[in-house]
Amino acid sequence: IIGVSVVVLGGVLIAGSNSRSSMEKLSASFTGDDATVVADSAVHWHPKLSIVINGQPRDIPTDIGIGASFAATPFYDTMMGMSDVHTHEAGGTLHWEVMQGPIKKGHVRLKAFFDTWGQPFDREHILDKTNGPDGTVSMTVNGEPNSEFEQYVVKDGDQIEIRFE
Repeated sequence: IIGVSVVVLGGVLIAGSNSRSSMEKLSASFTGDDATVVADSAVHWHPKLSIVINGQPRDIPTDIGIGASFAATPFYDTMMGMSDVHTHEAGGTLHWEVMQGPIKKGHVRLKAFFDTWGQPFDREHILDKTNGPDGTVSMTVNGEPNSEFEQYVVKDGDQIEIRFE
């Protein structure tokens, strides 16, 4: 029993060390404005995202960023088995859980969620739509127009709506 406990504890410590090492590498890779610290310690935020295409709400799937299929994404935490930004349930609640600080802008830009999801989003694109004769991408945050799009630095409790019309 003691031997098994030592092996399990060792594995947890190694996984935690690898997770911290990956996070440190990711954090060190941020440059310019992305390297600006927004929180000294961990964050656990819950912004809400809705996407409306030509008047029709689009579902934001459950379990984006959770499980081994997301391990290659830049914000994946091997110890937690999920990306720093992920979904658990339907309805568009994003879970931003960065377990180690300092937290930099690059961790909490809206782009991080779309990168994890593997979907395009910027001032010209949302999902399978591109600005043109069929419509234009727009975004509001907490009911106010916002032109930062993928560069928007998300905050806890934000209500983000992206429209293509």
